[in-house]
Amino acid sequence: MRLLYWNVSELNGTAKWRGLANFLREPMCDTALIQDSKVEVLSHDVFEFVLSGSVGAPRVVLVLWDGSRLVADSFVVDRHFVFVRGHWIREGWECGIVSVYALLGVEEQVGFWHELVVLITTESRLVCVIGIGSSSVSFSVLLVGL
Repeated sequence: MRLLYWNVSELNGTAKWRGLANFLREPMCDTALIQDSKVEVLSHDVFEFVLSGSVGAPRVVLVLWDGSRLVADSFVVDRHFVFVRGHWIREGWECGIVSVYALLGVEEQVGFWHELVVLITTESRLVCVIGIGSSSVSFSVLLVGL
C-alpha cells in the first residue's frame, strides 16, 4: 500500500490534475489522499474516488485510487474525514484509510477524535489515519491494528 498525501490549492488546475493523474498511474502510488479548497468538478474515467466537504472551512477531503490496485468495500463520509475500507490486491491486505481534515477548536477536537477512535477501533482490519487535525499546522499518521 503506497499512499500520497497532498494538501493542495486548486487541484482543478490542469497542470496539477495532470500531475496527480500521472503520479497515480505510476506503480509507486496506489491511493491519493487530498485536501483542497477549490475542487469544483471531479470526473475521471481511470480512478475511483470519494469526496466530502469539510465544515468550518471551504475545504474538501478527497480520496482517489486505482481500481486495479484497491478494491473498495465501503466508505464512511463525514464532515471532517473520508474513510475507505478495502482490499489492496498486490499486498493481499484488508485495510482502511482515513483521510482527515478537521480544523476545530480544542473542545470540538476532543469530540471529533473520540468519534473517530470509536469508529476505527471497531474495525477488524488495520486502519491508517492521515491528515490535518488541529487549528495549528500539524500532520498526523496513526496506524491502528488488531
